[in-house]
Amino acid sequence: DATRLYYTAVYARQQSELAGRVVNRLDALVEIGREYLNTAPAGDLKASGFNSLKLQLMENGLLEARKLQQNARVGRQKALAGLREVMAVDARTFPFQLKDKDLPVMKQERELTPEYVVGLALDRRPELVLAAAGVDVFRLEVYAQGMVRSKRAATFARGSDIHAKEIPAPNRGADYRPGGIIPEMPVELVGSKYDRVCRAMAFAHRAEAVYDKARNLILLEAETTYLDFELAAERLAIATKQFALSKQIQEQARAAAEFTPAKDQLVMAEVEASRAQSGYFEAVYQYLLALAALERVTAGGIYPRFPDR
Repeated sequence: DATRLYYTAVYARQQSELAGRVVNRLDALVEIGREYLNTAPAGDLKASGFNSLKLQLMENGLLEARKLQQNARVGRQKALAGLREVMAVDARTFPFQLKDKDLPVMKQERELTPEYVVGLALDRRPELVLAAAGVDVFRLEVYAQGMVRSKRAATFARGSDIHAKEIPAPNRGADYRPGGIIPEMPVELVGSKYDRVCRAMAFAHRAEAVYDKARNLILLEAETTYLDFELAAERLAIATKQFALSKQIQEQARAAAEFTPAKDQLVMAEVEASRAQSGYFEAVYQYLLALAALERVTAGGIYPRFPDR
């Protein structure tokens, strides 16, 4: 959570700075276009092709940039508030500044595959170890009930609370997530030895189902997290190419704008370039979040080399 919130704050700051530069530039260009439309002779306007519709398109591009600026400002405030909560500090007594100015572009030290991610998750996740230990305890209870001759025999549940650990709740909405199975064992079993052993075996079978469910949930989470990472990596590659292309379009539009008083083409090029750069920041940000999610899912088996680690 701390890694996610920190890079969310860095990402929001980058977006805010980008939007601020774009807003200032577009504001000046829109003012030039408005003055040109109001003062230029009709012949010059007709020759340049500049009209009120193009001015409105310029103003719309400016509003789009202002929306990005506001979203980034609020997002940064939320991320900083979350960081203060994680760090257990107060903004008045412990104000802090983010060290990183830009999001780091991480490089993969080794190729990641679904099999590798799933294997690490199944080998390292503590939930699966707890579930396996539970299966062993429930199986031992079957043998323990077979050793007791009386009609009433206590179980291991008398000295422990097997319901103490919270079970994840299911989610049946857009983001499907199945829930866990709660283990059950009464504090004592009553009846003949045969009846008690049979009941203990039924509870042991349920514990085995708990283990199978835990394994399946970890397997599902590992597979979906890897797919999210793969998607983030592909989008980052596309966003990088799109950003480079938009820079070329922006440079060509700036060169052409020197020979015409109408700046509508330049404004559109600036808007597209800012969108591409914003999309690149977003792609890098999502890639970092995907790496952090892989680290969590594999219980540290995949250890991204974030700066200053």
